[in-house]
Amino acid sequence: MSVNEKGKTFTLRVRQVGPLESKISVLREMLDYAEKFFEPKVVLLDRGFFSVPVIRELKSRNRRFIMAAKRTSPIKKLIKEFERKKAPAEMGYIVRGEKGEEEVKLVFTERETEEGKEVHPFVTNLNVGPEEVSELYVCRWRIETNSREFRKFLPFTTVLA
Repeated sequence: MSVNEKGKTFTLRVRQVGPLESKISVLREMLDYAEKFFEPKVVLLDRGFFSVPVIRELKSRNRRFIMAAKRTSPIKKLIKEFERKKAPAEMGYIVRGEKGEEEVKLVFTERETEEGKEVHPFVTNLNVGPEEVSELYVCRWRIETNSREFRKFLPFTTVLA
């Protein structure tokens, strides 16, 4: 878990996640830990957390969030419509799953690449548009880079007993 404040990223906690652990238990543990020290302004999550229970947990804690959305069949269809200018960049959306459904805002951002434009879907409970989502989520990418660098460092600082 990392914190981004005024353009600087700080690692607050590092934890290995097992393949059998639920995303919701990891999220709860990390939020409980963070909330001991500060009040998170916006929680940024990658698409691995995209699920009804995670969204429900964030809402129950009154946490503002931006989460990369999985490219499910309905979202892929909406991306195609957006690319053809037949769907807006932001809209109300219902995430459905085995554990029910949750209302969110779906936001599409565009990014120029060498191959052309890429569309990235996000869900949020904030009243923000594509530009703001991009600006806020760039902190998540900074955190990802920070975590990658941290993992490179671990083998040199880990003592095996």
